[in-house]
Amino acid sequence: MFTGIVEEVGAIKNIKRGQHSAALTIQAKTVLEETRIGDSIAVNGICLTVTRLFPDGFSADVMHETLNRSSLAGLSAGSVVNLERAMPANGRFGGHIVAGHVDGVGHIANIRKDDTAVWYTVHAGPEILRYVVEKGSITIDGVDVRHIKREELRRNIAVVLQDTHLFTGTVMENIRYGRLDATDEEVIQAAKMASAHSFIMRLPKGYDTVLESDGANLSQGQRQLLNIARAAVSKAPILILDEATSSVDTRTEKHIEQGMDRLMAERTTFVIAHRLSTVRNANAIMVLENGEIIERGDHDDLLAQKGRYYSLYTGRAELE
Repeated sequence: MFTGIVEEVGAIKNIKRGQHSAALTIQAKTVLEETRIGDSIAVNGICLTVTRLFPDGFSADVMHETLNRSSLAGLSAGSVVNLERAMPANGRFGGHIVAGHVDGVGHIANIRKDDTAVWYTVHAGPEILRYVVEKGSITIDGVDVRHIKREELRRNIAVVLQDTHLFTGTVMENIRYGRLDATDEEVIQAAKMASAHSFIMRLPKGYDTVLESDGANLSQGQRQLLNIARAAVSKAPILILDEATSSVDTRTEKHIEQGMDRLMAERTTFVIAHRLSTVRNANAIMVLENGEIIERGDHDDLLAQKGRYYSLYTGRAELE
């Protein structure tokens, strides 16, 4: 889980202007923890990159065009600026997707002028992930994804796609690719959860069977079960199933769904599918058409609306 956004009042300490860019130094203490050069910090909503670190702050180089934006224009020594920082607890976070946005606060500490430049010093050190979100925000446990390290975000999301991707190596190695430090026992448990253990044990060398390129010596259903096992061993709290059963027949789909049902337990799961049987048990179903959400609700709600979902489910319409 996350402890939340660090909020702090800081001050611009210095601004040093060059011919094409400026260096800002901002002062703050709480948000400096674990900051490294190259990390991103949101200052008044503008993401800046840390270029130098100090005991009580950091400097960030910005282009004049950025410094002239309304949220940064007019800064001077002592000016208050808003800072944003996500604090991870034990490197993991939960799987609840919520709405909203939280801002932190910092301040400008100092400004020094010379014949050619004005030097701003801004003190603070949030580690911020820079994801481009054009409108609104995507948050996990209240933390904007733009404020989460890329590696932390990816470690906490598992994805099962329509097309499986296996490499030349043993079955054990292919499943372990979901979490490289997983033990043999954890790999086997993940395979059992995905309903893959029984077919694996029937292979010539079980988990030590070497797969050909992209699992060419397995059926499509077997490859998908290994893909699900790989997601299971990752122990990621968030799961994305993107047309995970669309490339198999309905009989194989039923077998795969048993593994997916166990995989989805106690996880926040996003299911993208054309086959309505795949999404029927979801807590919330969104029907998209031409890139727009046209209906929203659970299975019973959408049937009661007798709209697009109802027509699809009853066979009165076809998905394109």
